[in-house]
Amino acid sequence: MMKRIAVPITAPFMRGAIADIKEASEIADINIIELRLDCMNDPDLEKLIGYSKIPVIVTNRHADEGGGKFKCEEKERIASLQRACYLKANYVDIELNHFYNLDRKSTTRLIVSYHNFNETPENLDEIYKRIVDKGADIVKIATQANSYDDCERMLDLIKSKHNEKDIIGICMGKKGIKTRIRGPLEGGYLTFACLDKNKASASGQVTIPELKNYWKILKEFD
Repeated sequence: MMKRIAVPITAPFMRGAIADIKEASEIADINIIELRLDCMNDPDLEKLIGYSKIPVIVTNRHADEGGGKFKCEEKERIASLQRACYLKANYVDIELNHFYNLDRKSTTRLIVSYHNFNETPENLDEIYKRIVDKGADIVKIATQANSYDDCERMLDLIKSKHNEKDIIGICMGKKGIKTRIRGPLEGGYLTFACLDKNKASASGQVTIPELKNYWKILKEFD
């Protein structure tokens, strides 16, 4: 399985965001940059996309689904995602519960995401189907892990679905770290890892060195 690592860029201002893009792009084995526009004040999207040497996910997270400090009107939020499509971003992420049909270029892959910050619901298969029905190229489901069993259910979903559709399955929180490490090993499309803990975009997100070290240890026991 290909182990893709995506690095979230959460810096609030352009100078910091560009510095973080440069740093992440130069780290071996980093495959994707995620631009978290909701964490940025007045981002220049064209400049940010153009600056990255590796593929980019454009995300402008809704406030109800973990959006960052800089929130905007829904019309403006959707417009930023639409602009990302026109700029031929590699990926655009839009939420299942705030879905809008974007006019996409053929080169832009659509991630439709579901977030639950309270629990990992029992109906993961149903959520998966709802996302697929929206025409997603990649399914993303991120939920809160309240038990280690939640991790196992998420990993089982990845194992059962990854041959049908590219899927990202993550359990947030300390009890969910296993999904961040094992997800790509079970067929998950990617996992997220941060440059440092202060730049994490979600609870339980590990740093790039931590993730690589976990993978190294697991390989030694294969």
